[in-house]
Amino acid sequence: MTAHQQNASRRPPTTVSTASVPVTIHAPTAVTVPGNPLWLRRLLTNLLDNARRHAHEHITVRLTTDQASGHAVLGTTNDGPPIEPADRESISERSTRLDDARSRDDGGTGLDLPIARDIVAIHKGTLTVLDTPAATTFRTRLPTRPEPPHEAQAGPR
Repeated sequence: MTAHQQNASRRPPTTVSTASVPVTIHAPTAVTVPGNPLWLRRLLTNLLDNARRHAHEHITVRLTTDQASGHAVLGTTNDGPPIEPADRESISERSTRLDDARSRDDGGTGLDLPIARDIVAIHKGTLTVLDTPAATTFRTRLPTRPEPPHEAQAGPR
């Protein structure tokens, strides 16, 4: 996702390689997420860096729109070791390391996911880890419309 205008044209999945790990991108529709362009780029970079560090053979990125809520939904899946349910909240804490498979030897500082979660929160979204068999999936949900000013939310006086 790029920033203020997160656009992806209707097209079939695209596969690219990054550091010898192929990434398949599914982005069949145009999606616009309002927000800070640099921060939204950093969000995507951090999620992809994390996926690349832990993937065995493949990363899949899916960008869709939840029609019911109007949120952009970004799924970043890697085929590396799954994250246990008990550990899912702690990974958003700075410098958390779960096990040898997710160690500093893999090149990370432990800040990618906490920074990603902060960026998502600033943009009024959520970042969660899903139950995915034999993989790890991070689901990011971001509003596609800017929130109205505080006075407009309160309604007429």
